[in-house]
Amino acid sequence: MSEKLRPCWLCSREDESSLIMNAHQQYAVKCAGCGAQTGWYDGPSEALDGWNSRPLEDALAEALETLRQWNRNEVEITI
Repeated sequence: MSEKLRPCWLCSREDESSLIMNAHQQYAVKCAGCGAQTGWYDGPSEALDGWNSRPLEDALAEALETLRQWNRNEVEITI
């Protein structure tokens, strides 16, 4: 289970999200700031992992870091 919730994917607020449960004992994470919410999950750990899962954002961040490393190592700066 994820220890810390990532900022809201919609409004970027931190510490505004919380775990909620419905009458069917299903769990979701919801941002109190803007109302963004995950789908409903059978367990709290799945809801937290669903909130923290950002495959596209993570892939873009990884690609950006790769480009930064490439830039530091491969591009020669002349003055």
